[in-house]
This record gives sequence, C-alpha cells and structure tokens, in this order.
Amino acid sequence: MRISQASRVGSAGLLALVATYGIGRLAYGLFVPTFREEFGLSLDVLGFYASTAQAGYLVATVVTGVLTARFGPRVPVVSGCLLLAVGAAMTASAPGPVLLAAGIATAGTSAGGTWGPFSDAVDDQVPSSGSRRALALVNAGSPVGLVVASGLVLVAGDRWRAAWWVFAAIGLVAAAVTWRVLAPGTVGPVLNRGRPRVEWFFNTRSARLFVVAVGISITSGAYFAYAPDTAQDAGLASWIGPAMWAALGIAGAAVGVFGGGIADRYGLRGPLAVTLVLVGGPTLGLYVAPGSVVAALGSAALFG
Repeated sequence: MRISQASRVGSAGLLALVATYGIGRLAYGLFVPTFREEFGLSLDVLGFYASTAQAGYLVATVVTGVLTARFGPRVPVVSGCLLLAVGAAMTASAPGPVLLAAGIATAGTSAGGTWGPFSDAVDDQVPSSGSRRALALVNAGSPVGLVVASGLVLVAGDRWRAAWWVFAAIGLVAAAVTWRVLAPGTVGPVLNRGRPRVEWFFNTRSARLFVVAVGISITSGAYFAYAPDTAQDAGLASWIGPAMWAALGIAGAAVGVFGGGIADRYGLRGPLAVTLVLVGGPTLGLYVAPGSVVAALGSAALFG
C-alpha cells in the first residue's frame, strides 16, 4: 500500500509534536508532585523551572525561524527532537536539583523547533489537495503526546525515571523519522522583501493580540504546571494527574480537528472569546470544587 505524501509528512509531524510538545513542553506538570517529594523542592522553585523551559521555548522559536530560512525545516525539527531526547535523559539521570532544572529546561526548549518548520514542510512537500489533512495530523501531536505521557506515567508508577528514559527514546525515534521524511535544503524560493518596520509589529491592532496572547499564556502555563499538584493537594490519589492529562489530550484532539471549520463558519472573534472563557474556567473549577474527581477530570477536559 502506497502512503500519500500528506500522510507521510503529517505523521512525521505528529510524532515530532508528540515528543517535543506533548512530552517536552506539556508533560512537566505530571511530575511536579513527584519532584517535590523526591528532591524536596518548593512550588516556587518548580514554577521557576517551568518558566525557564518556557523562556527556552521562546528563544528556540526565534532561532528556528533563522535556521528554517537558511537550511529548510529538517535541521530545526531534528534538532528539536534531539533536544527532547537529551533533556529527558538529563532529567531521568538527575541526582539533584541542578541537573533536573537543566533537563526540564532543555526538554521544554525542544518544542520551539517543530511546529513552525512543519508548516513550511507541508507547503513545500505536500500537494495542496492534501495540505489540510497533513496539518491536521501535525496538530494532533500535542494532545496525543499528553495521552502517551499520561499512559507512561500510570504504567511507570513510582519509577518516574523510567518514564523519562522512554521519553528520551521517543525523541530519538522522532529525530530519525523526521530526518528521513523531511526534504533537505531551503523551502521554496527565497524572496527578498526587505525587513518589516517596527510599526508592523507594534500598533493598535497588534496590541490587542499581544494582550490576549500574554493572558492566555499565563493562564495556560499555570494550569499545565500546577493542575495535577493542586488536585493531589486537595486529597485526590496520585493517579488523578495522569487521568487529567489523558482527559485533556483526548478532548483537545476530539475538538481541535474541527477548529478550522468553526473559524470558517463563525469567524475568529466569537470562537476566540469562547476559548478564553474555556481556558479560564477550568482553573477556577479546581478551587471551587477541591477534592472532587469529577471536577478535576471535567476541568481538564474543558481545558483541553
């Protein structure tokens, strides 16, 4: 059976995002209760670790744009997958807080190398008739990665280091697959259109987008870092974190595939406003109904 180019590129993107986004960037919150107990770290310190990973992700996103323009998508994507493998291995072998922090930051940074280049790869390697299918597969990588991470955590139990070694192996497999699937070289013709002015980035229209982006990032970052720990602190069993992330991933994948159709039908403003409410509500729900399994799982599904 011949696999279409859309399926090849899309599946490679799904695997890369499973590794770098679902695991490297979003799975950290699953391990906050374990890291608190294992290394004696406070929530403030663990929150700083999460912030360091996000800062690395932002830097990698900028660097990725330069690398993609120069070398094409294969170099940054493979580099991101290898960063995940290295960061996960450092975390798995960390004897203390210093190497743990370095591993978490490296794994979180990895996500900056994947999504943008895959958008370019789809444009360059996939016929227009299959581009939406390819991008849908790539987009599914984050929620699928959460489900994978949740399953591994449940299976590993107290052997959390084993889960991170498996994460490292997934990163290596993703690097090998994307190296083989993505074409080398630059993407399309290089057009010299000059640099946009500062006014293109900062104006009254972009200011509103920046406010929305920062607000949703703060809320999302807090939820991904602290939601499982908050549920456990309220008296729920240790399995609640992986179960919440599984619910989040499944709901995100189930609804996310319709995102394009929703925007086509209803525009951007209304769905975005609803999304902001859905992102803020679950955080509040964890405090309104602490200790409730239904509330915790419902919160995660709504957030997803």
